[in-house]
Amino acid sequence: MRFLGMLFPLLLVLCLALWAYQENNLTKEASERSVELKGRIEHNGVVLKYLQDEWAFLNRPDRLKELVKIHYEKLNLSAVTHSKFRPASSIPLRTDSVARLDADSGLLLAAPRIALLEE
Repeated sequence: MRFLGMLFPLLLVLCLALWAYQENNLTKEASERSVELKGRIEHNGVVLKYLQDEWAFLNRPDRLKELVKIHYEKLNLSAVTHSKFRPASSIPLRTDSVARLDADSGLLLAAPRIALLEE
């Protein structure tokens, strides 16, 4: 009985030591991963800043005006005014498809009429 009284606390201490060792390793791995992610975030921030600067450079008003002058005839460019827009009601509705409810997924599907007739 004395032997079990000494063996149980010893096993308990060994189990707790193993658990603490595993937790320590997991914490170190998480810390290393955190450092790696912070580095990637910083790198992506630098890349984003570079791309924003490049976008601003390419979209300078004077550069865009020059491009419009060069490609005016080729692209048939004109100013955007309110007369260029039409109301949504003037857009014709599609007549080549029929909406149906899919029995399996419950999704509303648009299928050509021919495919519906073949079913």
